[in-house]
Amino acid sequence: ASLALLAAGIFVPISTAKDGPSAPEQPQAWKQLDASLEHLAKEELVDEKYLEETRKKLEELRSQKEEQWFNHSSLEATDSLKKEHRSEMDRMERDLDRADKALEGLEKNKGGNQADAERQANEFQQALQGLQNGAMKPNPELLEQMKQFDPKNMGQLSKEQMEQLRQNLQKNREGMKNGPGQNPGDDWSDELLGDEGEGKDGQ
Repeated sequence: ASLALLAAGIFVPISTAKDGPSAPEQPQAWKQLDASLEHLAKEELVDEKYLEETRKKLEELRSQKEEQWFNHSSLEATDSLKKEHRSEMDRMERDLDRADKALEGLEKNKGGNQADAERQANEFQQALQGLQNGAMKPNPELLEQMKQFDPKNMGQLSKEQMEQLRQNLQKNREGMKNGPGQNPGDDWSDELLGDEGEGKDGQ
Protein backbone atom coordinates (compact mmCIF):
# COMPACT_ATOMS: atom_id res chain seq x y z
CA ALA A 1 0.00 0.00 0.00
CA SER A 2 2.86 2.38 0.89
CA LEU A 3 4.56 1.70 -2.42
CA ALA A 4 1.30 2.34 -4.26
CA LEU A 5 0.85 5.72 -2.55
CA LEU A 6 4.47 6.67 -3.29
CA ALA A 7 4.06 5.77 -6.93
CA ALA A 8 0.87 7.84 -7.15
CA GLY A 9 2.66 10.82 -5.64
CA ILE A 10 5.37 10.56 -8.27
CA PHE A 11 3.19 10.20 -11.33
CA VAL A 12 0.35 12.64 -10.58
CA PRO A 13 2.48 15.84 -10.86
CA ILE A 14 4.04 14.54 -14.07
CA SER A 15 0.70 14.00 -15.74
CA THR A 16 -0.51 17.44 -14.56
CA ALA A 17 2.56 19.14 -16.03
CA LYS A 18 1.75 17.65 -19.42
CA ASP A 19 -1.76 19.13 -19.51
CA GLY A 20 -1.68 21.59 -22.44
CA PRO A 21 1.14 23.77 -23.77
CA SER A 22 2.08 26.88 -21.82
CA ALA A 23 1.38 30.30 -23.34
CA PRO A 24 4.35 31.74 -25.27
CA GLU A 25 6.33 34.54 -23.69
CA GLN A 26 5.65 37.95 -25.22
CA PRO A 27 8.53 40.10 -26.50
CA GLN A 28 10.18 41.92 -23.62
CA ALA A 29 9.77 45.28 -25.38
CA TRP A 30 5.98 44.93 -25.19
CA LYS A 31 6.16 44.57 -21.42
CA GLN A 32 8.49 47.58 -21.21
CA LEU A 33 6.13 49.70 -23.29
CA ASP A 34 3.18 48.59 -21.17
CA ALA A 35 5.03 49.60 -18.00
CA SER A 36 6.03 52.97 -19.45
CA LEU A 37 2.51 53.81 -20.65
CA GLU A 38 1.05 52.76 -17.30
CA HIS A 39 3.51 55.04 -15.50
CA LEU A 40 2.71 58.01 -17.73
CA ALA A 41 -1.03 57.49 -17.25
CA LYS A 42 -0.84 56.94 -13.48
CA GLU A 43 1.25 60.07 -12.92
CA GLU A 44 -0.86 62.06 -15.41
CA LEU A 45 2.25 63.27 -17.23
CA VAL A 46 1.09 63.31 -20.84
CA ASP A 47 -1.97 63.94 -22.97
CA GLU A 48 -4.35 60.97 -23.13
CA LYS A 49 -4.42 61.02 -26.94
CA TYR A 50 -0.78 59.94 -27.17
CA LEU A 51 -1.35 57.10 -24.72
CA GLU A 52 -4.36 55.84 -26.67
CA GLU A 53 -2.54 55.93 -30.00
CA THR A 54 0.51 54.11 -28.65
CA ARG A 55 -1.62 51.47 -26.91
CA LYS A 56 -3.46 50.92 -30.20
CA LYS A 57 -0.18 50.32 -32.05
CA LEU A 58 0.93 47.90 -29.34
CA GLU A 59 -2.35 45.99 -29.45
CA GLU A 60 -2.04 45.66 -33.23
CA LEU A 61 1.26 43.86 -32.68
CA ARG A 62 -0.30 41.62 -30.03
CA SER A 63 -3.25 40.77 -32.26
CA GLN A 64 -0.96 38.84 -34.61
CA LYS A 65 -0.86 35.09 -34.40
CA GLU A 66 1.50 33.97 -31.63
CA GLU A 67 3.84 32.28 -34.10
CA GLN A 68 4.34 35.66 -35.82
CA TRP A 69 5.30 37.60 -32.67
CA PHE A 70 9.00 36.99 -33.25
CA ASN A 71 9.20 37.06 -37.03
CA HIS A 72 11.33 39.68 -38.75
CA SER A 73 8.58 42.18 -39.62
CA SER A 74 7.04 42.03 -36.14
CA LEU A 75 10.38 42.57 -34.44
CA GLU A 76 11.14 45.50 -36.72
CA ALA A 77 7.76 47.10 -35.98
CA THR A 78 8.29 46.55 -32.24
CA ASP A 79 11.75 48.08 -32.35
CA SER A 80 10.48 51.08 -34.31
CA LEU A 81 7.63 51.71 -31.86
CA LYS A 82 9.97 51.38 -28.89
CA LYS A 83 12.48 53.85 -30.36
CA GLU A 84 9.75 56.36 -31.26
CA HIS A 85 8.37 56.22 -27.72
CA ARG A 86 11.77 56.59 -26.11
CA SER A 87 12.60 59.50 -28.43
CA GLU A 88 9.37 61.30 -27.54
CA MET A 89 10.01 60.88 -23.82
CA ASP A 90 13.55 62.22 -24.15
CA ARG A 91 12.36 65.18 -26.23
CA MET A 92 9.60 66.08 -23.80
CA GLU A 93 11.97 65.84 -20.84
CA ARG A 94 14.40 68.21 -22.59
CA ASP A 95 11.67 70.73 -23.42
CA LEU A 96 10.36 70.69 -19.85
CA ASP A 97 13.87 71.23 -18.53
CA ARG A 98 14.47 74.01 -21.05
CA ALA A 99 11.27 75.82 -19.99
CA ASP A 100 12.12 75.48 -16.29
CA LYS A 101 15.62 76.89 -16.77
CA ALA A 102 14.21 79.78 -18.79
CA LEU A 103 11.81 80.62 -15.96
CA GLU A 104 14.66 80.43 -13.47
CA GLY A 105 16.67 82.83 -15.60
CA LEU A 106 13.73 85.23 -15.90
CA GLU A 107 13.24 85.23 -12.13
CA LYS A 108 16.91 85.95 -11.45
CA ASN A 109 17.02 88.66 -14.11
CA LYS A 110 13.81 90.39 -13.02
CA GLY A 111 14.33 94.13 -13.60
CA GLY A 112 17.86 93.47 -14.90
CA ASN A 113 19.51 93.13 -18.28
CA GLN A 114 16.92 93.44 -21.07
CA ALA A 115 18.88 91.38 -23.57
CA ASP A 116 19.14 88.45 -21.13
CA ALA A 117 15.43 88.71 -20.37
CA GLU A 118 14.57 88.54 -24.08
CA ARG A 119 16.86 85.56 -24.57
CA GLN A 120 15.24 83.66 -21.68
CA ALA A 121 11.76 84.59 -22.90
CA ASN A 122 12.65 83.22 -26.33
CA GLU A 123 13.96 80.01 -24.75
CA PHE A 124 10.67 79.54 -22.92
CA GLN A 125 8.61 80.13 -26.06
CA GLN A 126 10.70 77.65 -28.05
CA ALA A 127 10.29 75.02 -25.32
CA LEU A 128 6.54 75.64 -25.27
CA GLN A 129 6.38 75.32 -29.05
CA GLY A 130 8.23 72.01 -28.88
CA LEU A 131 5.81 70.69 -26.24
CA GLN A 132 2.79 71.79 -28.28
CA ASN A 133 4.01 70.33 -31.58
CA GLY A 134 5.40 66.98 -30.41
CA ALA A 135 3.48 63.74 -30.74
CA MET A 136 3.74 63.39 -26.95
CA LYS A 137 2.35 66.44 -25.19
CA PRO A 138 2.23 67.31 -21.47
CA ASN A 139 -1.01 66.91 -19.57
CA PRO A 140 -3.50 69.62 -20.67
CA GLU A 141 -3.44 71.45 -17.33
CA LEU A 142 0.31 72.09 -17.45
CA LEU A 143 0.27 72.99 -21.13
CA GLU A 144 -2.54 75.51 -20.59
CA GLN A 145 -0.70 76.98 -17.61
CA MET A 146 2.38 77.49 -19.78
CA LYS A 147 0.39 79.01 -22.66
CA GLN A 148 -1.18 81.58 -20.35
CA PHE A 149 2.21 82.72 -19.09
CA ASP A 150 3.73 85.67 -20.95
CA PRO A 151 7.49 85.68 -20.23
CA LYS A 152 7.73 89.26 -21.48
CA ASN A 153 5.38 90.44 -18.75
CA MET A 154 6.58 88.87 -15.51
CA GLY A 155 4.22 91.05 -13.51
CA GLN A 156 1.28 88.91 -14.60
CA LEU A 157 2.16 86.18 -12.11
CA SER A 158 2.70 86.46 -8.39
CA LYS A 159 5.73 84.83 -6.80
CA GLU A 160 3.52 81.96 -5.62
CA GLN A 161 2.11 81.41 -9.12
CA MET A 162 5.59 81.40 -10.62
CA GLU A 163 6.75 78.85 -8.04
CA GLN A 164 3.71 76.68 -8.78
CA LEU A 165 4.45 76.73 -12.51
CA ARG A 166 8.07 75.80 -11.92
CA GLN A 167 7.08 73.02 -9.51
CA ASN A 168 4.70 71.57 -12.08
CA LEU A 169 7.42 71.67 -14.75
CA GLN A 170 9.90 69.97 -12.43
CA LYS A 171 7.39 67.36 -11.31
CA ASN A 172 6.59 66.41 -14.90
CA ARG A 173 10.25 66.43 -15.91
CA GLU A 174 11.21 64.16 -13.02
CA GLY A 175 8.28 61.89 -13.82
CA MET A 176 9.55 61.50 -17.36
CA LYS A 177 13.14 61.03 -16.21
CA ASN A 178 12.36 58.40 -13.58
CA GLY A 179 9.87 56.32 -15.53
CA PRO A 180 10.46 52.69 -16.56
CA GLY A 181 13.33 52.42 -19.00
CA GLN A 182 14.55 55.98 -18.40
CA ASN A 183 17.13 55.40 -15.68
CA PRO A 184 20.76 54.95 -16.78
CA GLY A 185 20.87 51.35 -15.54
CA ASP A 186 17.70 50.30 -17.35
CA ASP A 187 18.06 48.28 -20.54
CA TRP A 188 15.42 48.84 -23.20
CA SER A 189 17.09 46.32 -25.46
CA ASP A 190 14.66 43.61 -26.54
CA GLU A 191 17.45 41.27 -27.60
CA LEU A 192 15.68 41.01 -30.93
CA LEU A 193 18.14 38.42 -32.19
CA GLY A 194 18.59 36.72 -28.83
CA ASP A 195 17.23 33.52 -27.35
CA GLU A 196 13.57 34.58 -27.61
CA GLY A 197 13.75 35.24 -31.35
CA GLU A 198 15.82 32.14 -32.08
CA GLY A 199 13.39 29.98 -30.18
CA LYS A 200 10.51 31.12 -32.35
CA ASP A 201 11.69 31.54 -35.92
CA GLY A 202 15.39 30.75 -35.88
CA GLN A 203 16.47 34.30 -36.81
